[in-house]
Amino acid sequence: MAGEAALSFAVEKLGDALIEKVSFLRGVEGQVKWLKDELERMQCFLRDADNKQDNNERIRKWISDIREISQDAEDAIETFILKVETPKKEIGFLGRCICFPNHVYHLDQIDEEIESIRVRLTGIEKSRQTYRIQNLESTTTLRSVGHIRWSLLFIICLKQSKGIVGLEEDVELLLQRASLQDNRSLSGKTTLAKMVYNHPRIIVEFERRAWVCVSKEFNPKEVIKEIVLQLLDPLEDKLKVLEILDKQQVPLLYHLLHERLQGKRYFIILDDVWEQGVWESLASAFPDEGARMLLTSRKRDIPKCASYIHDLKSLDHNNSWKLLLERASIEKTYNQLPEALINIGNEILRKCDGLPLAIIVVGGMLKDKCYTMINEWENVRKGMNSQLRRNESSISAILAMSYHDLPPKLKSCFLCLGFFPEDATIWAKKLVGLWIAQGLINVEGEKGETLENIARRYLDELINRNLIQVKDMSFTDRVKSCRVHDLVRDLSMAKAEEETRFEVLKEGDNKTNPKSSSNKSRHCTISRDPKRTIYPNPIHLRSLFYHGQGELDCSSTSSYWKSCGLLRILAMENFHLNYLPDSIGSLIGLKYLGLRNTGLKELPSSMGCLKNLEVLDVAQVHVLKMPNVIWKMGSLRHLYMEMTSLRKLSILLEKEDLNLTSSFSISLAMLENIVCLEFMYPLHDVPTDFPLVHNLSELTLNLRMTRLPNLPPNLTKLSLVKTYFTQDPIPVLEMLPKLSYLKLIGTICEGREMVITENGFPQLRLKRLELHQIINLEMLLEELRFMTSLQELTIAASTMTISKLRDVDSYKISNIPSVNLIDMGQGCL
Repeated sequence: MAGEAALSFAVEKLGDALIEKVSFLRGVEGQVKWLKDELERMQCFLRDADNKQDNNERIRKWISDIREISQDAEDAIETFILKVETPKKEIGFLGRCICFPNHVYHLDQIDEEIESIRVRLTGIEKSRQTYRIQNLESTTTLRSVGHIRWSLLFIICLKQSKGIVGLEEDVELLLQRASLQDNRSLSGKTTLAKMVYNHPRIIVEFERRAWVCVSKEFNPKEVIKEIVLQLLDPLEDKLKVLEILDKQQVPLLYHLLHERLQGKRYFIILDDVWEQGVWESLASAFPDEGARMLLTSRKRDIPKCASYIHDLKSLDHNNSWKLLLERASIEKTYNQLPEALINIGNEILRKCDGLPLAIIVVGGMLKDKCYTMINEWENVRKGMNSQLRRNESSISAILAMSYHDLPPKLKSCFLCLGFFPEDATIWAKKLVGLWIAQGLINVEGEKGETLENIARRYLDELINRNLIQVKDMSFTDRVKSCRVHDLVRDLSMAKAEEETRFEVLKEGDNKTNPKSSSNKSRHCTISRDPKRTIYPNPIHLRSLFYHGQGELDCSSTSSYWKSCGLLRILAMENFHLNYLPDSIGSLIGLKYLGLRNTGLKELPSSMGCLKNLEVLDVAQVHVLKMPNVIWKMGSLRHLYMEMTSLRKLSILLEKEDLNLTSSFSISLAMLENIVCLEFMYPLHDVPTDFPLVHNLSELTLNLRMTRLPNLPPNLTKLSLVKTYFTQDPIPVLEMLPKLSYLKLIGTICEGREMVITENGFPQLRLKRLELHQIINLEMLLEELRFMTSLQELTIAASTMTISKLRDVDSYKISNIPSVNLIDMGQGCL
């Protein structure tokens, strides 16, 4: 609904201000409460206005005016709070007394601004009556996201996403074409390509696989780098390789990739190719022998050299129904449905025109609607008709309707999806952090629930509605990374531009382009070369994202940042920064600072002024000097950084007669909240009983030990690296009740035998197992045949062992859905 997300967000922020900042608003709290109540009342009229705006320019203007007023109100309150709150954090009682006249001045200023908004709202109310806009408030429209059955819907969605309806014949045909016995290259579509890429026949036949999204903004260097990184052996240091690759020119990168693939059977997918010259510019990096390249594109003439092009047809009537019922979580067949529902469903599917994305999105909307309630399906059908009148294509109409169907809180979260580059891998932690920094997540429901958990629920719901696609899951079945379909991203960007004044500035945008320097931009992404871009007016700016590569000269932006008083998010990932100016400390409202992979050497001490900063991401910055000001950032919740130079951890104990082992145990047991722990020292005096750190879920042990100690009971992930045991470690491992991911690298057992017992690994929780250079591998694999819970298996071993697993020993791993075999060469175990 036009304007609903912006208005809902403004109302929520005003409510938060009245609760959390009441001491700062003393003197104007009555005006702020009136403003909140009035905007909340306007929410009730937006749905009727939205239904009437099709051919009525005046109503569209009315909606736009409401949106602008709500944003101006939010700006006024936040600016006032920042000006008053920050000095009080910095100074003591005497200073606050001195600043009292300044506080009175700001009170007078905010009082005038609220009065101005009151006058504008009076005019809005008169216009509403003139246009006869009704109050259509309903519990459905304003339902709370917090009451949806998150876990059940999420699990069903993931289980049903394993197969794609109507593509079985296409997969078989492409598998035949992908075989090394068929000397042709391919062109297909993303969904079909994924099924082929992950098919067991492909995994067994090819030694190396890689998948890279090319997209509109084609960058040869980035494509080659991504392929090389995906082809790395597990024991290679990814960060070191990335650092080397970043320094290389394109011709040398081509040579490096060519060397890695030479003499190997490999399968590479280039997804979403837009231009004819893409393949031609990359071809020299790939050896001819043992190669299979699969390209996906929306255009038939890409690439010209393809000897086979596979056209993916629209779904027929039966497969359309099958996909709809699957995505709507209806455990009935077509013939078991009521006739009235079939008639409505037929009309819905006719408008979907056999397009899988359209059917999937509609299925997501119907998922929480009971199929016996005919009127709910009828409402979806009517909504499609309404949107089709406004949009040129059926898919655009359906996507618009799916946005229209979202609760206000999810609308605001959805609008952030356009902030990411096309075809980007979106890390769930980053998306959640951005939502929180934007102020989109508020504590609700039971006390003690974290903002991160609430944001995770929102993410799960957008996935359940098929607006976000899962890319990778963690070993604990949480979303690790995701992506957004191009058309869904386009919708997010269009709605964000309409509702939140979002704009994208590209290289070459200048003052002759009226969109290049909006006076009231609130969210902005800058693509490519920032030096050639005219920045938007900083007064209202809330988030600024830099997309692309190259060098970012912060000296030219230093004075600009000083005017960005309301900026919450600043993300400059992947740009090379020579330094970060002191003016960064003037961004007192900043909540998220992204400096990942920027090459920074030092952070300025002015960072200590960022009292509201919640997320600081300086990961993949290999040599970074940190000022002693982190402790001043009282709001900091997440710090992402490399600690490769950490060599010593000092522990202060009251008793001096304890030996190293007991000191270690006592100190570790005191870290009650630690969840992830890694030891990389060759200690010989490891305690026989590991400290009972109940919250510890991830543990890596890279050290020499004779036997495995008793481990914390709540471990879900365990990695043992270069360990030497005189006793079989399996009896300890298989008794861990929650273990779902086990990784063994270079593990040696003196008895040369590791045995899994019949009742080992209780509750069938072990889902992922990685075995790298294990000396007793054959015996262990014999035991794995009976583990029905295992979903993923990675084995890195000698050429002879891998060859046997692909041939005579293949029966040992045939029951495991996903198997990755890595040839480590002749000299390995």
